[in-house]
Amino acid sequence: MEDEEKLLKTQISISRRMQHLSEPPDIIEETDDGAGTVTTYIGYAGVGTHTTSDSTWLIIRIVEVTAGLVITTEKKYANASFKKNSKWTDRASLLYYFTPKG
Repeated sequence: MEDEEKLLKTQISISRRMQHLSEPPDIIEETDDGAGTVTTYIGYAGVGTHTTSDSTWLIIRIVEVTAGLVITTEKKYANASFKKNSKWTDRASLLYYFTPKG
């Protein structure tokens, strides 16, 4: 029962954070550090993408921090871009910015 509740909360959390997106992502990865921080990477593959190491991905990182009753959420874009020019395999080491440049 506890696992089902955790899964449902995760599904609701992901759905809530993705409401603004118009196309379904190709990959979603979510990690929870167990101390109140959940990091979600959302990846959109470009046309002709064959692997996660191709430089054809648009990657969005969403970090949600819970401290008591306060939840802070930040959404940032890899390389400050809406372009599909990043490698999914590099997602953890990329630079992320709040506002895409174009």
